[in-house]
Amino acid sequence: KYIPCTMLDHGWSLSTNGRSLKLEDPAFKLQGDWTKTQKEIIQVLSSWRDALLITGSPCIPRQSRRIQFLEPILAHVLSETLRSRKAVLKHDAKLRKKDITTALEQPRDQGISRPRVLILSPLRGHALDVISLILKILNARAIIKNRPQVELAFASLEQETNSQKGPRDWEEVFGQGRNIDDDFELGITLTPGLRRSSKNYLDKTSLIGVTLDTPLARSDIIIASAAKLRARLESDGSLDEFSSLEICVLDAADIMLYQNWDFVLAVLNALNRRPRLELPPTLDIRRIRLPELENQAKYCRQTIILSTFADARLRAAIDAPGRDPSARELLLLDKDDPIADTASLFARNRAGAVRFSPLPVSEQDSALTIAMNQIQAKCRFIFTRLSGSTPAAASDAKLNYFKIHLASKLKPRTLIFANTYHDFLACRAALRSAAVDFVSIHEYSRGSEISRARSNFFHGRVSVLLYSGRAHFYQRLRIRGATTTIFVSPPDLPVFFPELVARMFEKAAARENEKEENHGLHENSQYAALILYSRFDALAMERILGADRAKSAALHQTADDVFIIDADIQQENSDDGHHSS
Repeated sequence: KYIPCTMLDHGWSLSTNGRSLKLEDPAFKLQGDWTKTQKEIIQVLSSWRDALLITGSPCIPRQSRRIQFLEPILAHVLSETLRSRKAVLKHDAKLRKKDITTALEQPRDQGISRPRVLILSPLRGHALDVISLILKILNARAIIKNRPQVELAFASLEQETNSQKGPRDWEEVFGQGRNIDDDFELGITLTPGLRRSSKNYLDKTSLIGVTLDTPLARSDIIIASAAKLRARLESDGSLDEFSSLEICVLDAADIMLYQNWDFVLAVLNALNRRPRLELPPTLDIRRIRLPELENQAKYCRQTIILSTFADARLRAAIDAPGRDPSARELLLLDKDDPIADTASLFARNRAGAVRFSPLPVSEQDSALTIAMNQIQAKCRFIFTRLSGSTPAAASDAKLNYFKIHLASKLKPRTLIFANTYHDFLACRAALRSAAVDFVSIHEYSRGSEISRARSNFFHGRVSVLLYSGRAHFYQRLRIRGATTTIFVSPPDLPVFFPELVARMFEKAAARENEKEENHGLHENSQYAALILYSRFDALAMERILGADRAKSAALHQTADDVFIIDADIQQENSDDGHHSS
């Protein structure tokens, strides 16, 4: 169930140019019937607006919801790509016959480069899903080349298979049978209008040639990772193959947020720019589309973002206007290079943008309620609101609060969760300044370091464990032995909250000859979870508290307000004073 799309008024008039996908076209008829959600998505995409598609709660199987949304997206991509290729081939035939004689009849059907679609996928396993769906949509009308080689390159190899077990949503991304390599690029060439080699001359069925793993400059659709394109951007200084893109799809953007979102921003800002290298001699300048000649192609590109949850960074990718002085530094551009003009950090689509979001999170489905249902002891959840005029100022306020009010007063057996690597570095510096005995686990920690840190924290040899959000995203470690958990920022994925909080109530797996008291764990211990948040964490707080309780938390306008929920009585209180852990 989905609420109506939220239209973002960008000050541009909407023009679909008569381009829409015919659902009854047998070339794109999927197996089974189109659902209502898929029809709504295809109607939105056919208007050429930018789109942010939220697949729903992570509690729902991630893969099934992602595939349901990917089908109409790829059907739209194939429809527009084949339509463009048919027009180019038709005009090529006319030019060979010299049916076009005047300049007014000259078609504007090409770009400076051939690729029209870029699909950014986080991992090879996700790219293989996209390739399989493309071939499924084309169905029996496709003549496929190089399929075995591509499936072998993108399938999970035995030495790359991860044998670790984890939660369901983790298994769907990193589990056994998934290729987790993030360094890849693949070109796909489409050739419409082929004929079946049959003796039956009455068989005039038009086929579509699909050639996988073609050079990028001769491809129509490119599937790549942001890390690969970022490396190309650093080595070459530009992405000339992507100067004429019409559609850019960000598949599983929530995973890219945990990889390196700066790579994605750099790639998005390098798209639809004038090539640095010389144009090919075979290029007919008379057939190039006018927006590209006027350097306005970036405002005609459609950006489609698919994510499990909503995030301010994803929204900014489609509806954040204005210039950004740091854009040149982000793109590694020369300040004196006139070609490297950055009109805006994010190119706003002239047709507008839509957000396709699920219903607000109810209190029953919130991460806090899930955590309450899993705990078996008394626990207090403390949500402390800090103020800041900008996201950067709010982040600094949370880190300063941790440094001043928490770092020097930490109790033994405290787990500190830093959602971003920037928060992790700041908290580590604060703990060192306060001379706190602590260990840390981050995404770059070696296996031996992780085992040693977990063991020392569990057995009480150190009192504090600093844990990064990216480390938990990639490994889903079971951190046991904590009686207090501090969230420097609310986690982006709501499943992180009950996973980390519920670990506090798991009894220590003590050896038979040891008692629980030796580890400092008592059944009558007082457990607490402290969450620091600001008004810029509204989306994450809604997933943790639920929509209604998140609005109540947002009503606290004074800095350092405290929103308290007791797990044993499940009632809410407010306090205007500071709280010390």
